[in-house]
Amino acid sequence: MSGKAARIQLTELMYDILTELARRRGTSVAISLRAKIILMAFERNTNQEIAVRLGQCSKTVGQWRRRFRDSWPALLRMQFEDRVGGGVAAPVLPHHRAYGSVHGGSVCSLQALLRF
Repeated sequence: MSGKAARIQLTELMYDILTELARRRGTSVAISLRAKIILMAFERNTNQEIAVRLGQCSKTVGQWRRRFRDSWPALLRMQFEDRVGGGVAAPVLPHHRAYGSVHGGSVCSLQALLRF
């Protein structure tokens, strides 16, 4: 089954958060794997290339690319609301203090997306 892979777009903040989630030791294996899939997809790797490098099947890679792409509008809205104070931001986790409280909701939003 081959088709066109979902194109991944990231803001600078999303890129930074996903990079941290992919590298940090305290991140669950599943969240870290999904963050790596999105980052590698953003670098324009094919599903097959990502699957081989991460030891996953290309169907799993494609699934996470599509989920992230389909959630893009909501993630942008959440990031914007977190920055301007509109809406309720999720609490800042202690290991995300470097981003400051204004970005806490974005971190939690990305983690929540990578959980389902």
